[in-house]
Amino acid sequence: MTSLKLFISFVLLMGLIATTLTAQQPAGGDPELARKIARFSPTTLTADVSKLTPKDRQALDKIIEAAKLLDPLFLRQVWNGNEALEKKLQADKSAAGRQRLHYFYINDGPWSRLDNKEPFIEGVPREKPHQAS
Repeated sequence: MTSLKLFISFVLLMGLIATTLTAQQPAGGDPELARKIARFSPTTLTADVSKLTPKDRQALDKIIEAAKLLDPLFLRQVWNGNEALEKKLQADKSAAGRQRLHYFYINDGPWSRLDNKEPFIEGVPREKPHQAS
């Protein structure tokens, strides 16, 4: 498989992961947060992998494995408090808690990228760290 094909496969995979997270929007909870989440449109990305050779399929499987390792690493790079915050959000099973977790995943942290990096979770720094992307 060429490098370009691997790169395209990787980009499609990352889009699929992001789409899956966006598509899992919980109902109820905080109306303001629901409005913010609704600005994102779930999109299903597909790819026909039936024509891949066994070696190409093996390479794609490795890319998928690698991609699964990247999200936690990126969360840690954005803010050193993300790992603990993610665990706290995962433990909150309320409708609002599920919304906060969902929006946390969309934004890769507790700052809304579409709202001038304003925090949407209490108890986090008011400003997103400057080194965070």
